Amino acid sequence: MNEHINVSIVEAKNKLSKIINKVVFAKKRIILNSHGQPKAAMISLDELKRFEEMEKTFFPSQNVRLKALDKAARLRKQIYNRKKANIHDSSKDLYQIRKERVNEL
Repeated sequence: MNEHINVSIVEAKNKLSKIINKVVFAKKRIILNSHGQPKAAMISLDELKRFEEMEKTFFPSQNVRLKALDKAARLRKQIYNRKKANIHDSSKDLYQIRKERVNEL
């Protein structure tokens, strides 16, 4: 894991160039503090790109999720039409599980 350095926002204003060099060349993560509290972070552009790729992989957009649910509904309908048997609609179960998980947080 990359090492991080805590820096006050005042110090960051005064030493911005040095801090950017630490981020880019020394691969340090900078935590910017205001009144002793962390407020923001500075990371390299390479790290930002990695994080954005991870977001795409692990947190698909709402549009992607809606398309997947729509596809599942169409498949359920196709199966029903072939077998003339009802298939349990799991979307209600998924909604309940999601609701419970949110309440746990």
